[in-house]
Amino acid sequence: MARSLWANPYFGWAWAGRFLLHVGYAFFLTFQAYVITDHLGYSDSEAPDLIFYGTLAATAGGLLTAILGGRLSDRLQRRKIFVGVSAAVMGVGLLIIGLSASYAHFLVGGTVVGLGMGTYLAVDMALVARVLPNPDNAAKDLGVFQIANSPPQSLAPLIAPLFLSIGGGGQNHPAAFVAGTVFALLGALATAPTVVCGEQPDAMNRAGAARKDRTGRRRGTRATVLVSGKSPVIAADAACSALTHSGHPSHRQR
Repeated sequence: MARSLWANPYFGWAWAGRFLLHVGYAFFLTFQAYVITDHLGYSDSEAPDLIFYGTLAATAGGLLTAILGGRLSDRLQRRKIFVGVSAAVMGVGLLIIGLSASYAHFLVGGTVVGLGMGTYLAVDMALVARVLPNPDNAAKDLGVFQIANSPPQSLAPLIAPLFLSIGGGGQNHPAAFVAGTVFALLGALATAPTVVCGEQPDAMNRAGAARKDRTGRRRGTRATVLVSGKSPVIAADAACSALTHSGHPSHRQR
């Protein structure tokens, strides 16, 4: 595992981003019931129904953005911006939950978390597929990447008492969710160093011009664009991919 992460720093940053985000998300999964009962004052008998409605709202939001966010990411051929923004949106949702003064606020926060998670899960895997250390070992490396989902489920409850105990009493849920927000935002920032080939800012302009020019050639540009169906294949992308898969430290995104 460590070898896969070390061999390609871009893959390592993507792994770190997923890990940090899921630490923040684990705060939501673990402590939402306590926010409803201890922080908002609902009874234990009311909590299951309220958690169900919150989960339903978050799931609906996630399904919506998973479809729309994934399609928009494909259309724009952009990954990093969608992953980073969706992780930040999740952080905002966690903050709303932590500062909620009513169940309505809690419901809004849970929905925002779901909206962020839907796009994140849809696009993050597409991003990771572009930065795998070795395409010949894709299954193994994707397995390594999936490990980032599990440890946070144990880590969040382990470190939560540090935040819950702030101010005494052990029930400082706002502090715990602020910590979850910080982890989610750190996950968003972790995508910044990741280089994803084919995300040049002028990619859409080149794609549009390539579709008009069925000979597949553009003069006066850095790369030759070959039209294959609806998606342009940029020759320069091959060199970028070679550097990405080798973890070349001097490579930078254009």
